[in-house]
Amino acid sequence: SPSCTLWGIAMVHFSYSTWKGRCLSISRFAYAKEANPSEELMLTSLLLRSIVNLGNAINCSRIVWQTHDPKAVLFYEKIGAEVLKEWLTLHMDKDGLNSFLQTRQDWKFCQYQKYGHTGNFSKTSSELSSQIYQDQLNKSTIDEIVDTCLVWFNAVFVHTRCTISTDKDGKKSKITSFLRMRRATQSDSSHIFNLVKGLAIFERDLEAVTVTEKDYERDGFRGDRPLFHCILLEEVKLTDYNYNGELKNDGDNNFKDTESSSAIGMAFWYLGYSLSNGHAETRDNGDTINDETGRFLYLEDLFIEDAYRRRGGGRAMMYALADICRKLNCISMVWQALDWNTPALAFYEAIGAKIIKGCVTLRFDKIGMKQFSRQCHDQE
Repeated sequence: SPSCTLWGIAMVHFSYSTWKGRCLSISRFAYAKEANPSEELMLTSLLLRSIVNLGNAINCSRIVWQTHDPKAVLFYEKIGAEVLKEWLTLHMDKDGLNSFLQTRQDWKFCQYQKYGHTGNFSKTSSELSSQIYQDQLNKSTIDEIVDTCLVWFNAVFVHTRCTISTDKDGKKSKITSFLRMRRATQSDSSHIFNLVKGLAIFERDLEAVTVTEKDYERDGFRGDRPLFHCILLEEVKLTDYNYNGELKNDGDNNFKDTESSSAIGMAFWYLGYSLSNGHAETRDNGDTINDETGRFLYLEDLFIEDAYRRRGGGRAMMYALADICRKLNCISMVWQALDWNTPALAFYEAIGAKIIKGCVTLRFDKIGMKQFSRQCHDQE
């Protein structure tokens, strides 16, 4: 309406907690230039009220957002938001993703030319890139891109990360197992659930997991707009596969002599959208953040069972995600880690990820959402 003035907006997108289920994430609050600081806080409260009402209506478990403003943190605490002081936010922008992907050759990926193979997919990578550029993004397109990326990585990953037994003379005789990545499907909901419980045990908070397998089935594998995606890392065991210097398979890493496979790790992710404020921001610590508008890939959880760590699985999944992120034309890949998880932080630093300094994560859980709604109602 010509008589209305736009004073503020909030960019909101669906997100997903492996522990709690459906969430709403706020990627940015933005205000009219005429708004002073006190008016901005009032507008924030009004916007949050609308978002909380939406979250309650669609049965979300959390509302999550971030800020770099210490004064804003005090305001959010005052209205009942939980401040996640232990969580650090990490990211790779487009340049960081490209730099990381260029290191594949130094990680035994040079064997791709020797063991290369192609999958049976209906579109080439160039055709898929063109489709994404035109914003024709749906579940089938994303699934095809993920499968295309994983075929390439598995072509090398299978051959460089396999377990070979030896005979009594010390000669290589049989390949007994190898690791493989694949896209999770609806039948994998129980595997995802078991891995999530393993992660919760590692983070010493198993009782916090309230999501169910049926929640995963409903929200991730039904319809054309899933709320999350997941890559599984499997150990595949073979019964009788003779080693003659190379592996031969049907072109899709399906081995006829497979005895069994078990999910031993996962990368659980979804897509979000970021709204630019039109310029690069310089933080108080001197860091410059290039502010862009566009979709980003958010890695909710990366987890590998303890017995299978230090075999290259984590790096392989991060390579795959970086490649997926690039093919989806994302502006960045973002994730979080606990500040006490030094092995994970060292790994992320080694692959070129940057901690977004001064970034504070806040949230309302279901109880907090109800309390905030009641507080707003009492103030009317």
